[in-house]
Amino acid sequence: GKIRTDLDLEKIRSIRDENESVVHLAAFGGWNGPHPPATTSSTSDASISMTGKQWLDVFSEFNQSNGYVFDGIDWDYEGHDDILRSPTSKFTLDTLDIMADFSIEAKKVGYIVAMAPAESYLDS
Repeated sequence: GKIRTDLDLEKIRSIRDENESVVHLAAFGGWNGPHPPATTSSTSDASISMTGKQWLDVFSEFNQSNGYVFDGIDWDYEGHDDILRSPTSKFTLDTLDIMADFSIEAKKVGYIVAMAPAESYLDS
C-alpha cells in the first residue's frame, strides 16, 4: 500500500516546527470520506488482504519519509450525506477490525490515536 496526498507537507512541517507543543494528527476519513477497505487491488486481478498492522506500517513509512510530520491519527469516520445508498454510511466488521488493530499497534509505537463523535451525533 501507499499513501497519496495533495497536502502541502512542507507547509505542515513548517507550522509544526514553529509550534512544537502542538499535536499534529493525520485525519482518516471526513464527512463522506471513504473507509479503509479490507482489501486493496494488486497489479493483477487478485486482491491482497491488509490488516490494521499493515495499514500502520504504510502510515509509519509515509510519516517517516516526510520527517515525522504527524504525531498520530484521528479516525474521522462520520458517515455520509446519502445515508441510504452510500457504502460509508455503515461500518463493516472488516473496517472496525482494521481500525482497532491499527489503533492498538499505533499506540504501541507511540502514536496518538483520536476519535471524536460526529457533530451530527451531538446535535440531537
